[in-house]
Amino acid sequence: MKLHELQALKQKREDHIKMKGGFLDAYKKILDKPTQQKVEKKVYSPKPETKEVKTTPTQKPQKQARPQKPLSPALEYLINTYPKAFDLNNRKPLKCGIHKDIMAALPEGKFTLKEIQKAIHFYKMSVSYEKNMVELTHRIDLNGNEVEEITAEHKEFARQNREEREKKSKGN
Repeated sequence: MKLHELQALKQKREDHIKMKGGFLDAYKKILDKPTQQKVEKKVYSPKPETKEVKTTPTQKPQKQARPQKPLSPALEYLINTYPKAFDLNNRKPLKCGIHKDIMAALPEGKFTLKEIQKAIHFYKMSVSYEKNMVELTHRIDLNGNEVEEITAEHKEFARQNREEREKKSKGN
């Protein structure tokens, strides 16, 4: 726009303000800007690269593994303190009421009962734990010693949980 056109628009705006009692601030800002203004170009960054997994026609595309959640401090403590009982690579069935043994041996104020129970729950809620519940015969204590037999009811419960997980994973 030429300077005299901008001045004419500015005059119209001022006349309009006098007649109507107001004009949008956005238009006022636009018209008050100098004519020799640099136009800023928006620079768009490219989309982040995604990894493509190459497959043959007979292969199904592989799912990328979910990022691992960091372990809770309570679970890290259990893994470091009782490695024979809390092994993330081979999750064996734990003794019923093992949280009582842990709380008895735990330094006072280290963790609350709730934190220990959550850590044990996280440890037990895995496919490998349920698989071992079905396949193994005994539960273990904090030292990794077999202490009690796994009941048929508990084996059946673990088997049902595994089946439900498989159904859910096939449905997705």
